[in-house]
Amino acid sequence: MQEPFTSIFQLPRMRVPAKVIGNKAIHWNQYDIAVLELNGNPFPSLEPLDIRRREMLKQIVERQKSALK
Repeated sequence: MQEPFTSIFQLPRMRVPAKVIGNKAIHWNQYDIAVLELNGNPFPSLEPLDIRRREMLKQIVERQKSALK
């Protein structure tokens, strides 16, 4: 089975301050971070939709021209 990615890399856990409690205590959140290395374009091509849009625009213009005559 061909997968849409080449590699997944796990980065070191990131620790960020979430909120300060009073003047002293700081609450920390820890996040696991990963990077996904994509192989090629994961999104489908929009060319067929663009071709269909142009065809529909031509039909609309032709109908409007014939309605004005």
